[in-house]
Amino acid sequence: EDDKTAFIALPGGIGTLDETIEILVLQQLNKLGTNYEVPVILMNYKVKGSDKGYWDGMMKWMDSSEKVGALKKTELSGLKVCDTNEEAVKFLKNFYKV
Repeated sequence: EDDKTAFIALPGGIGTLDETIEILVLQQLNKLGTNYEVPVILMNYKVKGSDKGYWDGMMKWMDSSEKVGALKKTELSGLKVCDTNEEAVKFLKNFYKV
């Protein structure tokens, strides 16, 4: 069996944030229901009128969480932040060796 599943989070609202966090929690707890590693890609498109990416705040929060011992980045080894579609495709090709 050759499973090539990925979770890709686009910019969105509270529901998107909730679903993305839920996937990260399930991944952290090894409860995604698969024997394969599932990459989680955050599409960090630039926010209009800013030099910041959409998911920059969440990544900053994750860094702070790691510093206080609430999170280990190694638990989220499949997490990838991509600024462009091309970067995401390249990551997935490399991840799945296709």
